[in-house]
Amino acid sequence: KHEKWQVTVQEGKNFEEYAEKKGARIYRSEEIEIRNIPPEAPKVVIEPATPRFGEKLQAKITQHATDADGDKVAYRYFWLKNHQLVKFPQEQDFVEAMEIRKGEKWSVVVTPFDGEETGKTGEAEVKVINTAPGAPEIKVEPESPRVTDKIIVKILKAAPDVDNDTITYRYQWTVNGKPVNFPPDADVLVPGMIAKNHAFTVTVTPFDGDQDGTPVKAEGRTVNTPPEKPEVAVGPAKPTVL
Repeated sequence: KHEKWQVTVQEGKNFEEYAEKKGARIYRSEEIEIRNIPPEAPKVVIEPATPRFGEKLQAKITQHATDADGDKVAYRYFWLKNHQLVKFPQEQDFVEAMEIRKGEKWSVVVTPFDGEETGKTGEAEVKVINTAPGAPEIKVEPESPRVTDKIIVKILKAAPDVDNDTITYRYQWTVNGKPVNFPPDADVLVPGMIAKNHAFTVTVTPFDGDQDGTPVKAEGRTVNTPPEKPEVAVGPAKPTVL
């Protein structure tokens, strides 16, 4: 690369010895310079391939750019979020974990540079996927319900969700180990829905609109309801003595 070459041709019958003899015709070409050849495209991936919020993105060169001149090749990284260029330093081959959000598309364009010219680019793209919610904290009240009590499931601590999705809850009930067909949003059971001395379990599953989260369970047992106080009357109200 960058060598300068010129060819000289002498006309004559004797070519055994090169010489510019008197009367010989000399032909010289124009001088040329060997030009630089830009590097070829590298192969690149982004890891992890299916990132979630809280995970760092790392561009990785899986096959380096080849350079026909044997030049040392450096790389420039251009990051795009939803196809819009993000202003990071060109040598930055990563995106910090706190930069990414669910549903975003991140891509990197890697440009090789041989010290003189940039070459063909390598590209990769990933989409940030959903993170399922964690487990809520729940409690059943009252702790020992009677058939005359409402049974209420209280969410003491909401299911955590790093994507800040709106969380709903599904409730699945069993009585004496057998599933019962209560509505999935049944967080309150009206009196009489579970008979006396029956064990029950409620499983609460958080849902973020995309995925179910970690379910939790609470258990209880209905207890006996004492009889109502009777009304007693003595008659006649004004008894007579015989």
